[in-house]
Amino acid sequence: MSNADEAAAYDEAVAYTEALLINPNTETYRIDLLKSVEA
Repeated sequence: MSNADEAAAYDEAVAYTEALLINPNTETYRIDLLKSVEA
């Protein structure tokens, strides 16, 4: 995994964490999570 990929994965994880802290039931979060699981 390249440094760029690692940075992107970290940024994504931070974004998901922030989304959960703001509102765990956010529809967008669930949709994005489903997309990432299916990918």
